[in-house]
Amino acid sequence: MMLSKDGIEDVMKQGWEGNGGNIPASLLDRITNYRRALSKWKINSDQNYRLKITRLYQKLESEICKVHPNYRRIQSLKHELASAHKDEEFFWRQKSHEQWLRAGDKNTNYFHNCVKGKKIQNRILMLKDESGHEHFSEGAKGNIASDYFQDLFMSSNPFDLFSRASQAVLPLL
Repeated sequence: MMLSKDGIEDVMKQGWEGNGGNIPASLLDRITNYRRALSKWKINSDQNYRLKITRLYQKLESEICKVHPNYRRIQSLKHELASAHKDEEFFWRQKSHEQWLRAGDKNTNYFHNCVKGKKIQNRILMLKDESGHEHFSEGAKGNIASDYFQDLFMSSNPFDLFSRASQAVLPLL
């Protein structure tokens, strides 16, 4: 999407190659120049979608509130607004990296490592039972979790629980 914008290829090339000096720039300098060039281009070419959408809504509201509104202008603003929303949606989809997977990116090792890292991060290493003993095996952790939730959601006297709940609720009604 960004590559289809007018002038972006020149901005990218200029940002990467620098000001045309004979001294070769380091990789860090090139990346810094590239980011600066893209940031300037984004500001100058009205690529901030949130601001663009807000401004279009204001223009549309202003046009609609006129005594004699220009209906062609209203249609044009609605079309621009729809396009801005579509561009914003594409931006966020691209930023979320979902597009990489759907587009068939071949960097599967990267995605595998991301998923593996998330799995390790979310893993429960140890659980303590009611007596305070630590358990590390998957089977023991499963049994502890099962026992905990059964105790949590099961009542030895469900009718007593119901009567206490109804007594608390009825005065409020």
